[in-house]
Amino acid sequence: MRPRPTTPVVLSLAFALAAAHAAPGAIIRRHDRDDAAYIEHARPFTTVVRVGGGTGTLVGDRWVLTAAHVARGLDSPFTDILLGDARLVPDAVAFHPTWTGEGSAESVDMALIRLAEPVTDIEPSPLYEWEDEAGKGVTFVGFGMFGTGLTGPEGDDGLLRAASNTLIDAPVEGWVRFEFSRPPDATDLEGISGPGDSGGPAFIERQGVHYIAGVSSSNDAGGSGPCTYGSTEFYARVSTSAQWLRETMDSGQAKALDRPARESVARAGWPTTPAGAIAEAFFAAYSADRPMESFERSWRSAAALEARPASERGGQWEELRSQWGPLQPLEMAAFESGDLAVLCSTEGDRRSASCGSAATRPSRTASRRS
Repeated sequence: MRPRPTTPVVLSLAFALAAAHAAPGAIIRRHDRDDAAYIEHARPFTTVVRVGGGTGTLVGDRWVLTAAHVARGLDSPFTDILLGDARLVPDAVAFHPTWTGEGSAESVDMALIRLAEPVTDIEPSPLYEWEDEAGKGVTFVGFGMFGTGLTGPEGDDGLLRAASNTLIDAPVEGWVRFEFSRPPDATDLEGISGPGDSGGPAFIERQGVHYIAGVSSSNDAGGSGPCTYGSTEFYARVSTSAQWLRETMDSGQAKALDRPARESVARAGWPTTPAGAIAEAFFAAYSADRPMESFERSWRSAAALEARPASERGGQWEELRSQWGPLQPLEMAAFESGDLAVLCSTEGDRRSASCGSAATRPSRTASRRS
């Protein structure tokens, strides 16, 4: 097993300092099966990519299919698309026409990401266009958290895993679903998606070809919690959206992304802007283990301090510092608004073993994952 990478943290720095920690992004398996079998099962699926903290699939030489709630994170200049060790640059995104950002059954959680340059050394995954999914075996793949049906999500090592299941009818047209069955009523490599698998593919094999039939969206909690035995997984259905997918890829129509260029903090140094001064002061105070309340008093506006006292703000930073440990600025991106986004690494473990916030899915309350 490869060493665990440092956890990325994105801080948005401007006159009013704000912090947002982005949840990082595998498969939850049968408790009586070796994890290595699920890792081996994923090896043939070379079209599966990481999209920030989620997953996606190469479905055209310049197109990645993922969940809409994953693709909206592309507004951040630090949301990478990784195909193996290669970083793919997104230049536009098209959201499914029914997508509203809300977790309703009518809002299909699907998006296409257009790449700036084509991928020429991998054959994209074809779309499953036959509306006969119910009862068919499916293989689903992702980079998210691992665990078992007894424990739910336990950890995150960034390795690609694949599991199997059987699709069942969904209550509405735009979805397919499957349930995580407890042995012995389970497939040999039964599993369900975990946090970080959102946007990942469900493949149906037809005449030796793996077609993408669904896009991971949400999970209904089982008897022991999210992503455990008895839980149900909802995937956005490809067959009923195939016309939109093909028309979008054929036309190239997608909303251009406005992402500022990234620079190395070590090489470029902090910019001589108000946001650069705030960033420099923040990391100086944080790294020197100084009281963060003093930093807040020095850099917050009077209106911000009136709305929320420096002692409260400083206390939150102290709490985060105890969780994160050392915080190292890696890269930065300057926006025309004057804001400065900073990508950092931290040694602390902030990954949550939860399937996310509540959202409504067909006929049930579901949990959305990053």
